[in-house]
Amino acid sequence: ESARALCEGALALVVEDVARYQLGKTKVFFRAFLLEALEQRRGNALATYAVVVQKMLRSALWSRRFRLLRLSSVRLQALRRRQVQLSEYRRQRAAAIALAA
Repeated sequence: ESARALCEGALALVVEDVARYQLGKTKVFFRAFLLEALEQRRGNALATYAVVVQKMLRSALWSRRFRLLRLSSVRLQALRRRQVQLSEYRRQRAAAIALAA
């Protein structure tokens, strides 16, 4: 009996007019066009959920790409700073050796 009550409660939330459906012992009987209307609502809900999932996936993808680009640019900057410092060190070392000689 709890399954019947659960089914009645769910249908009461979805269908405004109780006369548009009837509960049998094991089946639910719908009046004309009610099933099509329910399928339409289901399709709209699924489409909305699909858009949300796509949005979240795109967000995750672009966030990952941004993090990788940022990490790459930080590494490039560090390598460039290293190169500049090494060049400066070698220049100063050569100058110190020239002065000592």
